[in-house]
Amino acid sequence: MTLRKDAVLAAGLAVLGVLVTAVVPAGHAYRAVDGWTVLLAALPALALAARQRWPLAVLTLVSATVAVNAAAGFTVAVVQWPVWIALYTCFALRDVPARLIGLGVVGAGVVGYVAFDREVVGPFELSSVAVCVLVAAFAGDATRVRRRLAATRLARELHDAVGHAVNVMVLQAGVARRVFATDPAFAREALEHIEYAGREALSELDGVLHVLTEADAPVGVHLDVEDLVARARAAGRELVVRAEPVALRPGGARALRRILLEAVTNALRHSDSGPIRVDLVQDQGTVRLAVANDLTPGRGLTNMRERAEEAGGALETFVLRASLPAAS
Repeated sequence: MTLRKDAVLAAGLAVLGVLVTAVVPAGHAYRAVDGWTVLLAALPALALAARQRWPLAVLTLVSATVAVNAAAGFTVAVVQWPVWIALYTCFALRDVPARLIGLGVVGAGVVGYVAFDREVVGPFELSSVAVCVLVAAFAGDATRVRRRLAATRLARELHDAVGHAVNVMVLQAGVARRVFATDPAFAREALEHIEYAGREALSELDGVLHVLTEADAPVGVHLDVEDLVARARAAGRELVVRAEPVALRPGGARALRRILLEAVTNALRHSDSGPIRVDLVQDQGTVRLAVANDLTPGRGLTNMRERAEEAGGALETFVLRASLPAAS
């Protein structure tokens, strides 16, 4: 699909370049329009069809065409367009060394243009070239950063969606294995939750495909309390949930769900006993989530709690707090 779009861009720009060359007067200092004019107008534009596969090679070709065009006595008006597109592509797809080489290639093309052009290249023309270089370079770099951020966000969504489901499946499979002989009914329930977690993971993967095109309208968030309690019970734990309806933007709602699932999963993984408490409230413009787990008291744990209380503090074995801006 990308190659097809580049081919359409190259063909369209080539046609436009030929038409402009044929219709717009070039000026008395330049050669009249002939076959070479058309070739030099179309060739660099057509080369853009391969700009994403070989960005530096295409940039070298179109920059060299600028110098050849000037040496042949033609105006630079049309042949410079592919240079800025190719430079943008180089900055969008390549690392710093290739970018520096690309700037050098463009600089060589500009030198050839200044040396061979039939008109005097003054400060105005050079400043215009500098502006085009800066715009192409900054636009390409911005595109590269945006793509990197999008890839990072997508990777995080995949990790959170699949990682949580896999953790839950591993925990529940371990429980099922331990009680399979002594409590078959409980083991069967754990296996049912493993099946449910697998189906949910597939659904989450489907949702991740749309994560970058989400709408920005506020959405109400309601925790699936029964599902959370059932998951904890299948892992042999108690889950106490106190949640009220809250309103978040889609990104905040997704973040809240991910944080909650990850926090409950971590509590199950890193502690062996004690209830897990979940509190979700909305305080005016802030949605607050707290997930805590107190281990069954032992002598060492009691000593640590007493020392903390004597110092005016408190000991919480596992606690996570998150605050998100509520939707207006």
